[in-house]
Amino acid sequence: MSPNINQRRIEGVDVGSILYVARNVLQRFKDLSDETLRPRESGGFLALMIENLAVEKAYFPLIVEIGNCADHRLSSAHKSVQEKCRRLYREGKKTDHISSHQSRDHMHKKYGGGIISEESVTGAFSGLSEPQNEAMITVIFLTLGWIGPEYAADIENISQNIFINPLIKACVDIIETNWAGK
Repeated sequence: MSPNINQRRIEGVDVGSILYVARNVLQRFKDLSDETLRPRESGGFLALMIENLAVEKAYFPLIVEIGNCADHRLSSAHKSVQEKCRRLYREGKKTDHISSHQSRDHMHKKYGGGIISEESVTGAFSGLSEPQNEAMITVIFLTLGWIGPEYAADIENISQNIFINPLIKACVDIIETNWAGK
């Protein structure tokens, strides 16, 4: 019998905890006191990509809907979240890119909303606005301990993202939890 998916671990964190964190970050985003910062949509897709060092290829151990992605965005958000991870993984290998914002190209449907961690996990969120997607994945990674506060600030500065800092403040209590056991 295969193990429960929630018990699988990605970079030291069980999938159940990853899902719990992602759902909590989304809910806190939707509950921000400043209505101008709240997402209009109620969910999207989270994708995590990691590298198998033995074969030097990356794969997706997790692609999952968080909240309720709008029906009209289901297909495009599912494709986009994977495209962001793949592009950022490739760019991260040959450049110093840490955010998919650095290689976005709207003409070719390449959007921001993905980051690569200090631990070589590539992740993305898709289904909200482009900067809100980036805020979601940044705060999820910060909460899970895959990036630190300075790294989150670097991502915020690269894209001039006005959503990251308010979302960090809304999630400070769960950010302080040691999810990865580090």
